[in-house]
Amino acid sequence: MTPPVLKNIRNFATIINQQPRTNMDKKTIEEVIKGEVERGNFSVDGIAAKLFITPFTFRRQFERLFHESPKKYLHRARMNKAKQLLREHPETTIETIAHTLGYTDKSNFNRAFRTAFGITPSEFRAQCENNQNQQ
Repeated sequence: MTPPVLKNIRNFATIINQQPRTNMDKKTIEEVIKGEVERGNFSVDGIAAKLFITPFTFRRQFERLFHESPKKYLHRARMNKAKQLLREHPETTIETIAHTLGYTDKSNFNRAFRTAFGITPSEFRAQCENNQNQQ
């Protein structure tokens, strides 16, 4: 069993070694975002915390590197994740997928999906099923 003092020293050393990343590259940010999206984290503040920088600094650096806001980027990632889930899990209800992606109700998810792709999640799923049946 580790003595509490030693455990606290290890925790402190871990915190000290987590220096803020003020000069990140595009690849680093993409890797962190990809990991967070896979975990269902679509929060700019949450991603900034993972990078050990403030949300303001994250937004500024993100816009400099990607030429768009992190909110727009994350929304697109969220919608692409929705397409993936709809395609790969036809047995899962659309409402469950909406909740998995952080939407509080199905209607908000339907509206966001239709705005992004021009069709509803149900229509997209039907197209995927038709494509599978034709193969």
